[in-house]
Amino acid sequence: MTARVAGVNDDQEELPTQRVAGVEYLSCEYCGEPVSQLGTRTPRKYCKRSHRQRAYEIRAQAVRLKEAQKEATVVALAKVSLQRQASVPPRSGPRLPPPPDPPAVRPVVVPAPPAPAPPPTPRPTMPLPDPAIPRVARKSLFPSFRRRPEQQELFDDQGQPDA
Repeated sequence: MTARVAGVNDDQEELPTQRVAGVEYLSCEYCGEPVSQLGTRTPRKYCKRSHRQRAYEIRAQAVRLKEAQKEATVVALAKVSLQRQASVPPRSGPRLPPPPDPPAVRPVVVPAPPAPAPPPTPRPTMPLPDPAIPRVARKSLFPSFRRRPEQQELFDDQGQPDA
């Protein structure tokens, strides 16, 4: 089963229309199976959603492939032109020997690493509160959840007579 996708090869002819028992069918552009056109305003191109998805993936892959080929061609042409420029000497005049390296007049001085930063000063200490001065009582933000000393039983058998 060969997949035929619209948009990949635009020179393909349209798929043939089939008529079975008075119902017009178009062929699926992905697999070629007949696709019923009953109850549709626009003609259906694919017999299944998955075939529409696969056809889209093939079209998108073809576009990416064309872009990659164009990019690869540009890169290859750039490499070839660089190789030609490197291999062909300039024809502007006689070939001169490369200039000699300049002699080291002064010794090379490597700068010393920067001095380390001085240690940070310690934080000032806060004086402790005077125990003779009473502290101000602050209101608690949350209620206290103290346990009651003893929970009462639900049914007190001693206080109620049996019925």
